[in-house]
Order: sequence, then C-alpha cells, then structure tokens
Amino acid sequence: MFPRFYHQKKIFYNNLPNKYKPIFLALATSGLRISELLNCEVDKTNRMLIPKSHNGSTKQCWISFYNDEVDFIEHLNVKPCVVAHTFKKVARKTGIKITHILRSIFTREMSRAGVQDRYIDAFCGRVPQSVLARHYSDYSPEVLR
Repeated sequence: MFPRFYHQKKIFYNNLPNKYKPIFLALATSGLRISELLNCEVDKTNRMLIPKSHNGSTKQCWISFYNDEVDFIEHLNVKPCVVAHTFKKVARKTGIKITHILRSIFTREMSRAGVQDRYIDAFCGRVPQSVLARHYSDYSPEVLR
C-alpha cells in the first residue's frame, strides 16, 4: 500500500509548478495541512513551524518542524486557497489526491522512526484521546523536536 503512495507522491510532485514544490516538501515533512503551513509563524533558528489556525474541539495545532533542505519560507505569502486550487488542479490531472497521502506517509515515517503515537497526533493537529496523553505528556517544543 505505501510503496504505491511513494510512487504517487513522486508523480504528483513532478507535475507541480516549480513555485509550489517547496510547499509540497514542507507539507510532506511537517505533517501540517495546507492552511496550517501557510498561516504559521516560522522560527528559522529551530526550524520550527508554529501554526495559527485550527482551534476547534477535535483539531488543534501544536508545532512542527521542517528539514533544512526545505527552503519554502519565501513562499509563505501565498494564499492557502491558491495552493489548494493548484493542488486540486494537479490532482485532477494525475488522479492523485495528495494531501491525505502526504499525511499518511508522514505518520508512517514518524512511527517507523520510533516516535510515540501521541506525538505524531500532536504534529498532525489531533487532540490526544487518552488521559495519559492529554494530562501527562510534555508537548513542549524541546520534547517535540
């Protein structure tokens, strides 16, 4: 199942206009949604992304990080709706709905790297369900890093 996702990710990436490729890479390595990524503060020193959106009862935002090779910061002035429209256009062309695939690959890779589920959920903006995760887990930037 996942090897197909990796192939689809490559096809989608190759069909994106160059302007949107850094945003794609940031989405793939951060676990964030488009609107979260493009509405965040960036701490360049720690390569930390601090989203300002999604503050609902089931979806919230903590923080995430980006790889040093992802140089997308200059693209953060792009409106989320423009990026979403571009991604939908490429999705129609390729037949690949990428945003779910990127988040699936992100969570799988984090799990394979040994990151605990509650922290993966935090990176993806999901509210922790267990009492242990909600009340006794440290979600500080130092721990999440």
